[in-house]
Amino acid sequence: MALFNGFLIVFFIILFALLIFLGQALRTSLFLRRKLPLAFCFIMGVTMIIQFFMPQDNLIYKEIEDLSVNWIKVIQSFALVIGLISLITLNFNKISRKSEDWQYAAVLLIGFLVTSFYGLRDGFEGKQFDFIFSYMYVPMQSTMFSILAFFVASAAFRAFRARSREATLLLTAAIIVMLGRVELGSIMWSYIPYLPRYFDVSDLAQWINTVFTTAGQRAILLGASLGYIAASFKILLGIERSYFGSEE
Repeated sequence: MALFNGFLIVFFIILFALLIFLGQALRTSLFLRRKLPLAFCFIMGVTMIIQFFMPQDNLIYKEIEDLSVNWIKVIQSFALVIGLISLITLNFNKISRKSEDWQYAAVLLIGFLVTSFYGLRDGFEGKQFDFIFSYMYVPMQSTMFSILAFFVASAAFRAFRARSREATLLLTAAIIVMLGRVELGSIMWSYIPYLPRYFDVSDLAQWINTVFTTAGQRAILLGASLGYIAASFKILLGIERSYFGSEE
């Protein structure tokens, strides 16, 4: 394991040097910086589109699928290395410049280096790595989701103010759905006069979720799909070049 980790570290160092060399080449060569990425994007995009119109038992389909899966793994590996380099560089610059909240950047770098050290030395099954994951990462993740719940509740409170017809409908539907999810809603429904007794508030909440919510979700998905298709064609044709960076 130690020998494998040593080869892995050497591989990352060599890869880092190659990335620096490639970055310098991309800055100086107009062909590598603009035309070659556009050509790769167009060829791969058209290839993946054609793949969806082929039968799955076709040999060409299987070749394209295997090739795309392997290249995705390779690209993910390079993206991971670039992301790690960017993480270290940005936070180190923030610490050296003593920017606002630079202490958090120091904690992030220390946690990253310590976790990487134990992970590379002992693997995922190491005691130290398991301790960091179980008693530090998981509690912090739970804390973030707990804080997010309060933000959602605050946003819902601001959105449910009955200032217009749409907001009033939203507020009414939200109250019905919330009452239909708890037993207290059924009890309150039974004591309110002039309400029909042949169905419960939970049935009304289920009907709202099945009819109105499903219809709204489908409309949003259709609109998002059309926008996704339009954006994809703009990228394939070279009209949208935001992935080049700030220089474009």
